[in-house]
Amino acid sequence: MKLAMHKCPYCDLPLSSGVLTCPSCQADLRNVDLAAPVGGRAGETLIEKPSRISSNASPGAPKPASTSAPPLTRGRTTKATKIADTAIPFRPENCPPILKICLLDPGSRDEGEWFRIRDRRFVMGRSEGDLVMPFDEGLSGIHAELVRRTHGTGYRYVLVDLNSTNGTFVRVSKVVLRPGQELLIGSHRFSFDAGDESEPEQMSPQEHEDDTPTATINWQSQRPASKNSSVSGPGLVEITHTGDVGIRFPFSKAVQTIGSAPGQADLIIAGDPFVSGVHARVSKTNQGRWQIENCGSLNGLWLRVTEMPLERNAEFQISEQRFLVCPK
Repeated sequence: MKLAMHKCPYCDLPLSSGVLTCPSCQADLRNVDLAAPVGGRAGETLIEKPSRISSNASPGAPKPASTSAPPLTRGRTTKATKIADTAIPFRPENCPPILKICLLDPGSRDEGEWFRIRDRRFVMGRSEGDLVMPFDEGLSGIHAELVRRTHGTGYRYVLVDLNSTNGTFVRVSKVVLRPGQELLIGSHRFSFDAGDESEPEQMSPQEHEDDTPTATINWQSQRPASKNSSVSGPGLVEITHTGDVGIRFPFSKAVQTIGSAPGQADLIIAGDPFVSGVHARVSKTNQGRWQIENCGSLNGLWLRVTEMPLERNAEFQISEQRFLVCPK
């Protein structure tokens, strides 16, 4: 009479009925149904299926009950034993980093058209460059560029204005004002006029009150101060679309707010839907300088620069085009 033959579910060794321990892998077979199909034909390669990991699982959470075959009580480990993988996703080690910038859609701060920059220079303009935007007449033919420079042992990208007519602006939270500096508040452009106040001595980088590094920013005035500065105190002077001097907002108190809401802001910018009720605040520092800071406005406070290093989630604007920076 022919004895019924089975296979060990762990190592495929042919077994006779009634065997309690596999003589090859020493697996305990007392609770294993040897009559159940083991899958696959003799000699066929079986591909291991990875177990599913719940996306909601957290460290320390109880592990779900195992649905696999009972573990071995003795003998060698099986092929299904998993070892934690401590590797990280592959990244080139000898190549400069890429820079991702997004040309934002109108009214958005995080959606738009993304560009990956791998070259050392990336030029933007209305008629020439790597990114050409002929639809914006406020752009210069070659307006600004992004330049990769060495920084310590690594690299960083720097935004550089290319002597454009309408300037390059970055979104800032706070800045100490210098005579002739230009700001964007809503759709209005202003220049800081120190008036008849003398400019204090130049601060060293350690005394700088702004949250941006002075060593990499050219604070040179882009426009001359107001002609009537000799007969007035410090303040913001509006620059119209034609480049003429417009309304003047004098700094008559040590702390004043700028916005669109009468009764809430001290200096009112009327008729501009992009200006928040209380948009920004100007104040005099202990060193006798004037500073301006954003008050959580929706559309932010923007400073005209000639050169600025870019950090993660920085924003810059050329003419009416706004960009979000996401360095890698």
